Amino acid sequence: MEQQPAQKITCGIIEKAALHRALIKHFIDRKPELELVWECEFQETAHSYFEYKVPDILFLQLRHIPVYVDPLLRPILTYHKGIVVATGYYPEEVGQLPFPVIAYLQKPFSYEQFAGAIERYKAMRTVNN
Repeated sequence: MEQQPAQKITCGIIEKAALHRALIKHFIDRKPELELVWECEFQETAHSYFEYKVPDILFLQLRHIPVYVDPLLRPILTYHKGIVVATGYYPEEVGQLPFPVIAYLQKPFSYEQFAGAIERYKAMRTVNN
């Protein structure tokens, strides 16, 4: 009996800075189990991408404090189980977030920190299955 290839972990990116989007995409490309399904610059336009595909992992940039979540995106983020926050703010500055987060990546972050976030997602997924 032939073994089926493992299903890839899908990823989406909401990040305004092209340089940071490129870095996250590069890190995704380095992990064969990951697949980028979409990317966009702004929360305000991200809901249309979610209509296409809800990614397993969402890399979400925090641009403002207090944290702003677009009203169209709020219901999606509230129940999403794979959000990785990427921001230049220190965690103490951000405080309580209005959605669940599996990892916090403070810019600039390394590939090792990125890979650690992916491993936390995999561990959470294993526990929930």
